[in-house]
Amino acid sequence: MKNLIYNKIDNLILINSNIPNKKSIFKLITNKILNKKLSCCINYNKIKSLFIWKNKIKKKKEINIIIKTIYKFKKKIIKIIKKHHPYKIPEILILNTNYTNKLYYKWIKNNLKPR
Repeated sequence: MKNLIYNKIDNLILINSNIPNKKSIFKLITNKILNKKLSCCINYNKIKSLFIWKNKIKKKKEINIIIKTIYKFKKKIIKIIKKHHPYKIPEILILNTNYTNKLYYKWIKNNLKPR
């Protein structure tokens, strides 16, 4: 725990969302967030999802994105996702973090400067 800090004031959060496996939608959402400096790091993976929609089991190829940011930018990021996401009910999960590597947290804080 020596190199970790407790994120009490500007909590580092992770925003998780699955988007369609379409390069144009992926680029639109992630570039808007990064260009506005609301996040300085977005992880992504191509995935396969199983879910229930209208009482039927569906299978879809998607891209899972994990957006690293701080709590005060949460609403702006959610607004971008909702505006450009084609799903009727987009997945948006907010994960709080309690502890973060000191240097990583400093890097994030220094690179978040919303426009």
